[in-house]
Amino acid sequence: HYMSANLGRICIILDGLDEINISQCSDFVQGIIKGKKLDGVRLIVTSRPSTAVLRLAKETPFNMRVEILGFSTDDVEQYVGKVLEAEDAESVMKQVKCNPVLAALMQIPMNSANICMLYRAGVTSLPTTLSSIVTSVLRQAIVNNQTKKPEDEQQEVAKNWSDIAPSLLEPVMELFAFAFKMLVREVRVFEKSHFDEHNLSKDALSLGLLVARDCDEAHSCSQWEFSPPSMQEALAARHVAASITTKDVAWLVDTVGALSPHLYTFWEVLPTEME
Repeated sequence: HYMSANLGRICIILDGLDEINISQCSDFVQGIIKGKKLDGVRLIVTSRPSTAVLRLAKETPFNMRVEILGFSTDDVEQYVGKVLEAEDAESVMKQVKCNPVLAALMQIPMNSANICMLYRAGVTSLPTTLSSIVTSVLRQAIVNNQTKKPEDEQQEVAKNWSDIAPSLLEPVMELFAFAFKMLVREVRVFEKSHFDEHNLSKDALSLGLLVARDCDEAHSCSQWEFSPPSMQEALAARHVAASITTKDVAWLVDTVGALSPHLYTFWEVLPTEME
């Protein structure tokens, strides 16, 4: 009753609309989105540019639309054409144009860069979800670092975690655990004291996944981070997937969920890694 009598004082925020299947929402929720229910309320919708959401935006009389621009379709094609050889670029764009989800992900410049890196490394069947892009990049980065081949040479393809050399599995697991423990503490930038506290081995630190920052002219660095930040979430998700038990699930949701419900990459990668 209060809501009906005070519609002008109510603001409904739908954050991440692309993360749900709009067609499966209740008629009431769809009515709110389309302006047919609770007429007079203020509605704010945030979303990545998925096909369904873009279609909805055309059907819904929003007063204002604000875009955080990444790549347009033409930008994606131009970028891929500059980074890859003509034949490879044509193959990548053929897959992109056949998959609306991949096309939307490629509008984020970092995803376009990662897709090109994976294709150049020999991953010709491209990942089509954010979680599969992140985990593929993670595995490939470790394999590239262990082989240390020049960028212009054909890299070994890391299709599975088993493609990582057995000698590197222990330091890899060390880094996974470190990423998770720091994520729980909301630490994204690390100092040497953090490495010492968790007894990170030199092998773990030399995997090529930590990027130095705040370096002086002598290349002496005092801080490090995972780059991009979503890489830390992916590593943390892999650690949880490898070690969690049924009794830990409630703790995980309470601890990490309360800490930050916006760890999008962590929550997307986790179920994929647990399959």
